[in-house]
Amino acid sequence: MSHCVIDECVLMLALRADAADVPGLEIGAAELLALVWSEHRVVVSGQLIDIYLGRLFQAPKGVIWQRLHQSLHGQIWHRARHRWLDDVPMIDGPYHWKDQAYISLAAAPADTLLVTEEQEIVEAVARLQPWGTTRLPAMHHP
Repeated sequence: MSHCVIDECVLMLALRADAADVPGLEIGAAELLALVWSEHRVVVSGQLIDIYLGRLFQAPKGVIWQRLHQSLHGQIWHRARHRWLDDVPMIDGPYHWKDQAYISLAAAPADTLLVTEEQEIVEAVARLQPWGTTRLPAMHHP
């Protein structure tokens, strides 16, 4: 079992599955979320929960929405299924300011994975360390 931080873009993509004409990538994102939320502990903060719930309630409602809604609430309300961190130091880096919360939160616990579909985040995080070996936890835990 790993700790995971989920970038909101993965959630947004999954939430479009109910409205997509041919949901391919969207269904894949929903399946990825289902796997992460059922098999791993999610690292969250108050800020991330606000973002996730905001995205959830703006999305088209359907069967996939209902499953994601139940799954997210299962993560929030069951202590064993999440790790709550607030007041995490922000990590400056070559990425969009909106992604700072995800990257910094993923760096806080030493064994955390950042789940994203944004190539820009992957490339920015890789630039934080030389030779593409990214050791984000070292930035919080030298």
